[in-house]
Amino acid sequence: DAAMVLPRRDRSRYVSRKKLKPPEGKTNHLDDDHYIQRHDLTLDPAEEHRCTLVLLHGLQCSPEDWLQLVPYLHDCGVKGVRLKVPCAPLRSNPQYWGGDRTPGPSWFDYHTDCSGKAEEDEVDEDHVAEQRERVLGMIQREVELLGGDARRVVLGGCSQGC
Repeated sequence: DAAMVLPRRDRSRYVSRKKLKPPEGKTNHLDDDHYIQRHDLTLDPAEEHRCTLVLLHGLQCSPEDWLQLVPYLHDCGVKGVRLKVPCAPLRSNPQYWGGDRTPGPSWFDYHTDCSGKAEEDEVDEDHVAEQRERVLGMIQREVELLGGDARRVVLGGCSQGC
């Protein structure tokens, strides 16, 4: 399989609010208890804020995985889009990964691993509820910023973020 390489395009139309670097005295983000608050990604448009796109990343992925979308928004002539990409909390997912895995971003823990079977995994419902509330709060704040017009906020995601 050939890897898809995306062309570099002008990203200067968007301004990142977060600079990603390890907290002072830490060697990496995994050492930081407040990882998710520091890692959420917001890209504001250079133009007037007209709508917001909230995107949820997949299991063991990060908000930066969505950055490849930015040049395509620009190329399509889409203007005024604010991009909000929260980062899932760090979780170990012992059942899913066999218990021997460094914690990574995951919206919820798995209680079973049904990979390759025609069954649904059992997941931690408390984690699902917690993250649902977090995302709904983020959406509500964006709706308020857009004068109460919920039609101007779009939610999307991939894999575990769907």
